[in-house]
Amino acid sequence: FYDLERGEVIDFVGGVADLEERLVRTIGDPNVRFREDPVRILRASKFSARLDMGLDPEVYDAMVQHRADLRRAAAPRVLEEILRFLRGGASQRSIYLAWDVGVLSEILPEVASFLDDEPEGASLTFGRLKTIDALAAEDRLPNDAVMLAALMLGPIDEALEGVRDVPVAYEEFVREFALRLSLPRRLKDRVRLLVMAQRRLRAGRIRSIARREYFSDAAALYAQDQRARGLAIPDWANDPNEAHYEEEAPPRRRRRRRRQPPVPES
Repeated sequence: FYDLERGEVIDFVGGVADLEERLVRTIGDPNVRFREDPVRILRASKFSARLDMGLDPEVYDAMVQHRADLRRAAAPRVLEEILRFLRGGASQRSIYLAWDVGVLSEILPEVASFLDDEPEGASLTFGRLKTIDALAAEDRLPNDAVMLAALMLGPIDEALEGVRDVPVAYEEFVREFALRLSLPRRLKDRVRLLVMAQRRLRAGRIRSIARREYFSDAAALYAQDQRARGLAIPDWANDPNEAHYEEEAPPRRRRRRRRQPPVPES
């Protein structure tokens, strides 16, 4: 607290000392606090990442011990904290810390297992998150659908690799994830559009979706992925609204030969 009249900081819990030591600590026993509200585990990760502060060892141990309690937390609250991870300008560190503590395996097991099993894919995922953080620093933060798609792109691509019926495979992959987090249908559908669009953009089939209302978001996701791969970003991805790209030539129509009338016999 701050006393305006006296110009003094009133600190009952030793918070000033923690700030000076760059340390995140709970007020009271962290085991009790996390049992009371498991979502505080996510908030500890968020504050540590966003403020670039360390976690008190007792807090870290309690996060590990009570991470499974997040399963009983209200799904919309968990989803909101995930989105705050992505919006806060420190998404790369937030997701990494949640992965390191084992929290990510409780709230986003699809992403956690992908990061565990795919070192190259993990590098690309963190690269996309780094791009999001850079945009946040420039006050150009993408919308929630673009950021969630950037986080989920690797696991979704892996799940859809080699399948024939892509829409059905996507729905099967996302169903449990959407139920676990009470993902709003509009957000789920938007992520689907952006992820599906990447296949066309990677193949250079820009014209097929360039007039769709979601093209700008799909191009933003493509730009993040290209930057994570260390590849050049085309002009249409940097500024989709002003982009000029080479139109695909329409297929030439073959002229049908007119049949000649039969020659009458003489």
